[in-house]
Amino acid sequence: MGSLVRCDDLAPETIVRVAVVFDTPYARWTPDDHRGQMEQELAGRTPHEPEMEYQVAGALLELGHEVLLIGVHSDPRVLLEHCAAWKPDLAMNCAESFRGDGTLDYLCPSLLHAGGYRYTGSAPLALQ
Repeated sequence: MGSLVRCDDLAPETIVRVAVVFDTPYARWTPDDHRGQMEQELAGRTPHEPEMEYQVAGALLELGHEVLLIGVHSDPRVLLEHCAAWKPDLAMNCAESFRGDGTLDYLCPSLLHAGGYRYTGSAPLALQ
């Protein structure tokens, strides 16, 4: 199981590298593409409320943390490739489905668990 991260384990001024992981309808979008979309949505330049993952990332950025937005569309390898390259301290699992199928919501935490990354949310077996 991933390592438990307790808030009191960190000094208040500690900057944490957080990968915000989520399912996305956008094929081939990079973390930079999602960052641009997040900035548009959080600035109110879109007609709808900002996506939850963008709100989470925005709050983390406001607190001074480093954030990488990892949207998973149809290739789950993207998640591990970005994590391996960026080496987050923690992954914030905001994924609710895979390929639009909510019964596959366990996939992202399963990959994070198998990759040895600390992550938030339920363990994979709790989601099945």
